[in-house]
Amino acid sequence: MKVKILKRFLICIILAAAACIFALPSRVSADTGDAPQISSPSAILMDSTTGKILYDKNSRAKMYPASITKVMTAIVVLEHCNLNETVTVSHNAAT
Repeated sequence: MKVKILKRFLICIILAAAACIFALPSRVSADTGDAPQISSPSAILMDSTTGKILYDKNSRAKMYPASITKVMTAIVVLEHCNLNETVTVSHNAAT
């Protein structure tokens, strides 16, 4: 029961964050080459069909995962893993 409530809560957080992101009035004009004004220290925009990078800002800088990445990881774990199972992670994977 607690897992279902937690899963629903996490999905609501993701949807709220996505709604905030898509509601932001940010535009990139492809024909003028204008770079977007973003406050994030790094970003990347890629065409998913061609793989071409359309914009990047410090895209190779080492960054910690975003909150939505952490939430999605938690959802995947809740949906596909036995929470009573012991998992061993190598030092290399952990760093």
